[in-house]
Amino acid sequence: MSATPLYAGRRRAVSLTALIDVVFILLMFFMLTSTFSRWKAVDFHFPVAGPELSPQQPQAMILHANGALSLNGRPFSVSSPGDSGGLDVTRPVVVFPEADTRLQIIISAFEQLQAAGIGGASLGKSLERDAQN
Repeated sequence: MSATPLYAGRRRAVSLTALIDVVFILLMFFMLTSTFSRWKAVDFHFPVAGPELSPQQPQAMILHANGALSLNGRPFSVSSPGDSGGLDVTRPVVVFPEADTRLQIIISAFEQLQAAGIGGASLGKSLERDAQN
């Protein structure tokens, strides 16, 4: 008895219906799991340590959890780009956020300070709740 090959005869054509279904499912998966939001970079300029230290005392600002800034206990706001809002732009600025301030609010505050022409602002340690009272 002679052995016949398993694939003897005519080969069947590959059905494209199953392939199209798989490609469509993969397309739907990647469309539903991807995000279409634009990411924006934030420029942070950190001072480099050097021999010439600034003898000026930095100005301390408090960033509240609702996004409001205060300078020396008074509310601070910038009405237009380039307006310093009564802040001395030659002195360094340190922003101290409250303990429950979200990161997006912190970044928005730094963008507001940069729009006012205050580029030398740095982030300080967050304020604890009991230290504020």
